[in-house]
Amino acid sequence: MYFMDCHCHIGVDGHLQDPELLMNRLSQEPRARSRGFFNVMSTYHLDLEFLSTLIELDSNNVLVPYFGVHPWYSHLFSTDRQLSKSDHYKLVLTTVPEDLLHILPDPIYIEDHLEKVMRLIKKCEALQKAYAIGEIGLDKLFRIPSNGFYGNQEHKSGVSLTAAKVQMDHQKIIFLRQLDLADKLSKPVSIHCVKAHGPLFDILHSSFLNIPAVTLHSYTGSSDQAKRWNKSFLKQQRKLYFSFSNFINGEKDKALQLAELLLVISNDQILLETDSPIDRYFLHNREDEYFEHLHQIQEKVCDLKGMFEADCNSMVQRNSLRLHGF
Repeated sequence: MYFMDCHCHIGVDGHLQDPELLMNRLSQEPRARSRGFFNVMSTYHLDLEFLSTLIELDSNNVLVPYFGVHPWYSHLFSTDRQLSKSDHYKLVLTTVPEDLLHILPDPIYIEDHLEKVMRLIKKCEALQKAYAIGEIGLDKLFRIPSNGFYGNQEHKSGVSLTAAKVQMDHQKIIFLRQLDLADKLSKPVSIHCVKAHGPLFDILHSSFLNIPAVTLHSYTGSSDQAKRWNKSFLKQQRKLYFSFSNFINGEKDKALQLAELLLVISNDQILLETDSPIDRYFLHNREDEYFEHLHQIQEKVCDLKGMFEADCNSMVQRNSLRLHGF
């Protein structure tokens, strides 16, 4: 018996794949028959239409689509329609080498993007399908790749990281706009955070109180920070989840931090995830490898908590269903 993957993706090239074939593989997978098994994050504009098609094909209701702009793609979105391409990138990036400026695409006005998101949300509501907002968040360490963004089909080879970063002020504007949408819709959010746990807490602990549930995905904050989150959300009677992946939380050097976190959060706050592109596995006969990622993080949680796997399965499935009100 398997639980649920509370945070997975379409790969950066996934929108070029066959959505019908992928949906058939997902629907027929016997280890993923639970309702809403795959919580699929969108991260930028190119995966929206692909996700839209998956929604239409999901007759077995195994997907929960999330709509969001990941902080790694926040520079591609503008908040001022009148700004030129050059002015936009010089405003939102810490440095803009001329060769990078040439490669970067024209920015997308964030309100135009959110209009597309709202059309997909209305489609979900017409189909009575659960949905949420994500992956969104803040990232202080991320540097822009030399091809402008991961998934740029015109520049795929020889990609390296540049010195350019997205200004935190711009990341926050894009993040806040999406939190505002989730707040108005009263929908859960899945949040990415790297080296910005203080600012993230400051934003969420006293604002956007109509967001019913927050998932801190692949949580890397300290146990003391987790206590702060819990204290705040307990007062507000909002749901707070800490999600763990084998890639980020399960490596040997992370075992002590994971053990400390599991001591300060309750069983009903634990979610597990792959943080992986499902198309990379299910379209290339690598399903066993995909499930092994889930199994490995489950094993570590079971060992640290002294739980049987069946009990962990039931716990995570119960939490996953509760997250979306199933």
